[in-house]
Amino acid sequence: MELNDIIIFNELVNLESTIKVANKLSYVQSNISKRISKLEKELGTSLFERTNRGMILSSDGKRFLPYAKQMIQNYNDIKNEFLLFDEKYRIGATQSISKNYLQELYTDENYEIYTRSTTELVGLLHTCQIDFIIVNQEINDLDFKLLFTIEEKLIWVKSNLNDNNLKDCKVAISRDKTCPYRQRTLELINREQEGKVIEVDSLDILIDLMEKKNIISILPEKLITVNNKLTNYNSNIKAYSKLYIYSLKNNDKIFNNSILSI
Repeated sequence: MELNDIIIFNELVNLESTIKVANKLSYVQSNISKRISKLEKELGTSLFERTNRGMILSSDGKRFLPYAKQMIQNYNDIKNEFLLFDEKYRIGATQSISKNYLQELYTDENYEIYTRSTTELVGLLHTCQIDFIIVNQEINDLDFKLLFTIEEKLIWVKSNLNDNNLKDCKVAISRDKTCPYRQRTLELINREQEGKVIEVDSLDILIDLMEKKNIISILPEKLITVNNKLTNYNSNIKAYSKLYIYSLKNNDKIFNNSILSI
């Protein structure tokens, strides 16, 4: 019997939907069903009744629920008791945040850095595989506590070799529609530039394009301090984004924001 299966069971009790649990824990929906079936096989009973209204606890499921909650609580108690002396901090962040703020921590033996999408980071935090996540969008989750926010200034970024006027450059943005840098860019570009927008799938591709082509993008000012091939295009835009640092509510570890190289 695996702890992750117990966590999935508990979430399914709360949400009554495999789709909702899959979204919350960043699993494929079919995996949620498989894990529950595996748990039921191990226990030799059905824990849920499958109805048109969703997954409803069976009588044996109701009997098992307090044991499941106690197992999760015991795990958290053990983790808090013994990992208080563990100096290793597990921090998850998106690609841009890892590149701009966490590079120095990769070689620090006190930290483990996980670079994932926001959805994947939420799943890792839910299953206690990391201690903190740093993301650039607000997350409304009752299991999370917001530790603090950091405001980051956004600027037009270009290659040092790019001498073209702003109107003559193509504009690169993330294909991820939830990306705040994409959203700010689309808010600020004019109609003439709208036809010159290029969508890319990763920050590395975007940076590579800017370094080699006449391409610009609205990104955190921090980026030009960690990449000497890029510079600020002299344009007085007033644009900002926020970084959000979250942990689970029962996490007693203290996050020191001085590690972020702000």
